[in-house]
Amino acid sequence: MAFRQTPQIPMTKSSLYWDAVVRNLGDRYYFDATTGRYKSDCFYAFTIDCIGERGTGWLLKTDLFEEAFGTDELFSRFSPQNLAAVGIDISPYVTHRARTRAGTGSGHPVYSCADVRSLPFKPDSIDVVLSPSTLDHFEDEVSFVTSIRELARVLKPDGDLILIMDNKAYFFRELLKLKARLGISPTPVGQTYSLEYLTSLLGREGFAIRRTDRIVHVPINIVTSGMRLLARILRHKAGPIFSRVDSMLHHGPFRSLTGIYLAVHAVKKERSDAG
Repeated sequence: MAFRQTPQIPMTKSSLYWDAVVRNLGDRYYFDATTGRYKSDCFYAFTIDCIGERGTGWLLKTDLFEEAFGTDELFSRFSPQNLAAVGIDISPYVTHRARTRAGTGSGHPVYSCADVRSLPFKPDSIDVVLSPSTLDHFEDEVSFVTSIRELARVLKPDGDLILIMDNKAYFFRELLKLKARLGISPTPVGQTYSLEYLTSLLGREGFAIRRTDRIVHVPINIVTSGMRLLARILRHKAGPIFSRVDSMLHHGPFRSLTGIYLAVHAVKKERSDAG
């Protein structure tokens, strides 16, 4: 892996904060197997639809929360691909847990504790960046813009950025904020942005937008307990039902409000094209 420096555990205020958040979570993950797989299916389908069967290279995932705890993890789904995977997380505890959970051996991803605002990789060293609801946990715009610039720095020209963030227009977003304030949600709800802002910013930072979408239309993050109960009752039928409902809402007239996440595929321009 093209590290520009030896990765070190960033014992910053942010890393200590996220360590505390996930330690309090313990083993009480909020998605059951069926619901987690549905979310993973949505993220993976958008990614593969955008990057296709890409050749050899490096894929960077910008957090490891799912790999450390959940059934919505993504890394194992890229193992059949030719891409080698490297995952980072600002939390030393999450990084360690993801690495331990995956085990060791050939074909396993590389795990590194790092801050997406200061990546330990050389310029133009990553082929694909998958950022799955990582950058929507910042409380300020400066951190968000800094992270975008870091992702642009480490991506190769013509490299793919898959950016997935909370949908600011999501119908239940205020309810999500309330859940976080009441401590019902295990993680805080950070600042997110409109699709117009995201595409404009990415354009200014040297990216060409290839595709935008709203994904994950079943409200799994609102009625979490209900989803668990429903999946338990329906068992093997729950997954196909989630998929059918998702497809119906995704193609419906209110998809901009029902999609939990905004998904953007952008490609880093060649330097001459970026101006």
